[in-house]
Amino acid sequence: MRIAEFKEISTRTEQRVVHHGTEHDEDGNIINEAWDETVEVEVPVMGMVYRDATPEEVAEFERIAAELPPPEPTPEERIARLETENANLKEALELILSGATEVTVDG
Repeated sequence: MRIAEFKEISTRTEQRVVHHGTEHDEDGNIINEAWDETVEVEVPVMGMVYRDATPEEVAEFERIAAELPPPEPTPEERIARLETENANLKEALELILSGATEVTVDG
């Protein structure tokens, strides 16, 4: 089983502008005007890495899969089941209305 993970594959240097707001003293007087500062930052470059799952990870995936509820039937499967049940009920009703006292099952 293969697992896809994002990993840091390298870094690159980017320039960013940091805005410093106006500074005021307790009386509201301007101490420093607003100014911008350009700084360089190291930014990670991420990439997709594929690796084999460890036995522990495989066991965990299998445990989770075993705990999942069974899948819901598709609309087509539900319709087919309902049509079969409806046909069976119609047949039983016809037998009751015909006065039949004994039912034989083919097969």
